Amino acid sequence: HFNTHMKLSLLLNRHLTFSVFGSYSYNVIENSQYLPTSVWAHGQAYKGENKTEDLLGNMMLSYTNTWGKHKLDVLGLAEVQKKILTGFYTTVTNFTTDQYGYNNLQAGAVRLWEGTGSFYESPRLASFLARFNYVYDGKYVLTANARADASSKVGENNRWGFFPSTSLAWVLSEEGFLKDVSFLNNLKLRAGYGVSGNLGAIDSYNSLQLMKPNGVVSVNGAPTVTMGVIRNANPDLKWETTKEFNVGLDFALFDGRIGGTFEFFERRITDLLTDKPLNTYHDLTFVSANIGTTGGRGFEFTLNTKNIVTKDFSWFSDITFSR
Repeated sequence: HFNTHMKLSLLLNRHLTFSVFGSYSYNVIENSQYLPTSVWAHGQAYKGENKTEDLLGNMMLSYTNTWGKHKLDVLGLAEVQKKILTGFYTTVTNFTTDQYGYNNLQAGAVRLWEGTGSFYESPRLASFLARFNYVYDGKYVLTANARADASSKVGENNRWGFFPSTSLAWVLSEEGFLKDVSFLNNLKLRAGYGVSGNLGAIDSYNSLQLMKPNGVVSVNGAPTVTMGVIRNANPDLKWETTKEFNVGLDFALFDGRIGGTFEFFERRITDLLTDKPLNTYHDLTFVSANIGTTGGRGFEFTLNTKNIVTKDFSWFSDITFSR
């Protein structure tokens, strides 16, 4: 495994900063296995290798300023990501001796049809993000985000997804009517709404028509591999999106010895990504599609306590209840 990254930051003035970031990681896993003739009829050898490369680069411009009771933080980001996944494997059986193990695959007489393969994937993602964060008098907080992402995984007609979010917070413990409450260290009320995207349910080329080898036949006396369609194209495949609204209350009492949160949320997931079976005249194939909507609502309460804190012994408790 190898990982490297570099960041360059340039302070344009005391409020404005420009930065460039890049990273590259490389990972290789090699697997080898031999099942001797004493436990596997005629023996079996397997060798395979999986390689993953991740490339990421972004440019960011950020602005921060504080004047009087006002604090402002604005950020703009452009980013590209690319992943390359390659691999191969082969399985051989019918060995006359166990002496070679998996280091001499040609010593096996039979190559299994499903035991040999290779693959290549190269998903790509481009993103633009803008964030606005404003604080007034240390008590009122407004945060807004807007991001747009384009992925090679979705259909060519829906490359881009737009995912905004916003949140508000009110630090009640900083108000005059609560500031003199000695046992209250923090009390914050917050609310937020946001949209996020998900592509975890599909692979790199699910929006395209996919084929695979499905057998060997003789054509003019020569063995020939036949191909079959296993997935139909869907150029309209788009992002699965989650829309969530939440309201929360954070508190800390008695110099932080008691603290916790109460959270209510309502979530709605639309354009669910799934495989839809298609019965064609020759076989059963699939198409990746956006089907259905789901969601839920609930609340969660978390209580944290510092029961005993001494030089030699500490006892903390974390209690969570959710529904």
